[in-house]
Amino acid sequence: MSNKDDLKKSLIKNSFWSFTSLIISRLGAILFTVILARLLTPEHFGLYSIVFSTAMIFHTFADLGINQALLRYLSYAISNEKKKVYSYYRYLLRIKFLLSLGSALLLLALAYPLSKYIFTNNAIFLPIIVSAVYIFILAFENFYTQLFYVAEKIEYLSIKEAINQSLRIIVTLPVLYLVASSYKLVGVFSASVLVSLIVLCFIVFYGKKLVPEIRGKSIVAIDKSKVRGFVGSLTIISISSIFFMYADSIVLGIFLQPEYVGYYKVASSLIFGLINIAAFPTIILLPILTKLNPRNKALVFNNVFRYIAMFSFPAMLMAIVLGKYILRL
Repeated sequence: MSNKDDLKKSLIKNSFWSFTSLIISRLGAILFTVILARLLTPEHFGLYSIVFSTAMIFHTFADLGINQALLRYLSYAISNEKKKVYSYYRYLLRIKFLLSLGSALLLLALAYPLSKYIFTNNAIFLPIIVSAVYIFILAFENFYTQLFYVAEKIEYLSIKEAINQSLRIIVTLPVLYLVASSYKLVGVFSASVLVSLIVLCFIVFYGKKLVPEIRGKSIVAIDKSKVRGFVGSLTIISISSIFFMYADSIVLGIFLQPEYVGYYKVASSLIFGLINIAAFPTIILLPILTKLNPRNKALVFNNVFRYIAMFSFPAMLMAIVLGKYILRL
């Protein structure tokens, strides 16, 4: 079989599993949102959206392109310089730990001023505290998830998402039914911490099996300035994209009552769910693109754009025509 056939077969297989993972993730997220919206009051759901959006903005500073750098440099090193895999992994892990710890501690330090003076609602103080722990664990969950892409074993990503979405609903439901109303938000975020910790253990265990090179012990010199330059180029993109996704809920939380934030978040979750389903899972391309010449890269990109157009326009029409009825449901 030719290299072109191998590439096509690998791309089709990885696309299938990535799309499967995406469907599991988005359907699970929509179901989780529906459960919270139905079992929490509009006010509490709005407060949940405010705390979650705030936590995700702080979580941005725990990444700043480190996850993409891990994917890019490990994929390249495995194909060309295996002896450098452990060095890249160790260097990026150290940066990841410092960024994650700093982001979590900053959110902890700002929990009181945010609840007291920015959102003027003391009920979100404890949930923000718990969410700081959540983003610390989530940062490493996202970091080690890249190993599945590096190994091009995307089927493990589908398993991870199935575990994550199932456990999130299973663990959260008893909290919503059994915990007193004033502590429901703390309970929901505590459940997220527990689920994320379980998923992290799964990812680390299988990630190290799929990419055994990261268990190395010898350090080989790498071009750290080049790595930092790559991370720096992605920093602005990471910050701008996450602010675009979550800043709206925070701004609404400052100027409006929490229940209005809840109504808005339900509607926006539907739209972003459709966007994510329609978009091609481009992350699976990075390990492949590092091995291609410029002509083949252009061919792959053209095919991806056609795929996106094929799904995005029907998704847009679906949102316009059926959005009102889905929200009612």
